[in-house]
Amino acid sequence: MVESVRVYLNPPTGREVHIEFTDGTALAIEIDIAASVSGRYYRTNQGDIEVIQERRDPASEPSGT
Repeated sequence: MVESVRVYLNPPTGREVHIEFTDGTALAIEIDIAASVSGRYYRTNQGDIEVIQERRDPASEPSGT
């Protein structure tokens, strides 16, 4: 059973949630908030869009973890 739930502000990235259980165990969950930047360099031709180059901020790429 859950004994307590606490939410901590963890600037600048997000929040941290701590859940304590009656058996003495606990769970900590980090919630990160991140901005991402992406852009497309493109050309339109008769209603079609030709993407010439596309870039994403490396920080917004999945980390694979």
